[in-house]
Amino acid sequence: MEETSEIMNVVISSTFVAEPLREALETWLSELRIVATVLFAPYNQVFQQLLDPASSLTTNKRGLNVILLRPSDWHGTTATNPQNNPVPAHSGLRRNVTDFVQAVRQTDQRRSSTTIVITCPDSDENTPIAEPGDSVQEIEKLLVSEFSDTGVEVITAADLVALYPVADCHDRQADRLAHIPYNSLFYTSLATIIARRLYALKGPLSKVIALDCDGTLWDGVCGEDGPQGIRLDSIRKSLQSALVTQHDRGMLICLCSRNNESDVLDVFDRRDDMVLKRDHIAALKINWKSKTENLQSLSKDLGLSLESFVFIDDDPVICAEVRARCPEILTLLLPKDPQTIPAFLKHVWAFDAGKVSATDSMPANSELPRS
Repeated sequence: MEETSEIMNVVISSTFVAEPLREALETWLSELRIVATVLFAPYNQVFQQLLDPASSLTTNKRGLNVILLRPSDWHGTTATNPQNNPVPAHSGLRRNVTDFVQAVRQTDQRRSSTTIVITCPDSDENTPIAEPGDSVQEIEKLLVSEFSDTGVEVITAADLVALYPVADCHDRQADRLAHIPYNSLFYTSLATIIARRLYALKGPLSKVIALDCDGTLWDGVCGEDGPQGIRLDSIRKSLQSALVTQHDRGMLICLCSRNNESDVLDVFDRRDDMVLKRDHIAALKINWKSKTENLQSLSKDLGLSLESFVFIDDDPVICAEVRARCPEILTLLLPKDPQTIPAFLKHVWAFDAGKVSATDSMPANSELPRS
């Protein structure tokens, strides 16, 4: 990835102390070769930053705005009954979140930067006590719903923990003393998800997924096992479903296989349980040439640079060859253990990128080559 010449700002505004994530985020930016300045808005001034037309959040141009919300920071004082036991009470959380949504919407028009909102987990003792419908989960659903028609992305605490789990992320003593609620591992997780979103915005745009067939799209060898002999379990179907999702958002799906073309196409034609269909395939190179040669040929035929290619294969030797001879291509070795494939796919950052435009996905030639 080429280093960008434009220096952008990553502005972080938070309801708690967020500065501990700086080191990990700057390390990620260095590794990704993205030139950016990380700025932290004043402590616990999310509303002020949103409403002040001169704030660092509002004046950020063509960068990334990150808003970190911990629900307990907005839920107010917990009510108690005469026995000094907590009782359900409207904590103000929903009111604050509703005001927050309005503030974001009012100021979003004059900002040219992308905004992401990340809700962060509360410890059990800090979980807000609220009336029915005001739980943290309901509040997160409200945020997702309210921002669904905007350019604002919401990442919930559950989303974050599912991607980057930390067994016990809370630092209760640091929270009491300095409003630093999490340990270093969780701050690193926050930095990682921020870097991942920035990569999706500023990294190289992947436009083509080139796929091996035997051992990748299905289990078995189509030339030996025949179309009915190859195996399509739930894992392979989930892989194909993920590829269809990428196709639907604009990426070109190509086949790059050392095989007889007729054997591969027989699988597509005769297996009704294939999730990936022939209609999803933009181009194919199925022959006995090297994968590198075929990838270069696909690049030429499609009129797209190798830098825009993602290549997936289950053979480590072939992957090593492609990495050596075509380092521009993002080459992914499919895990040997099929059970780990779904988790593997969740961590392919190239699949996070925004929707490819119709122009970007249009091949140079009106008719795509077959082999």
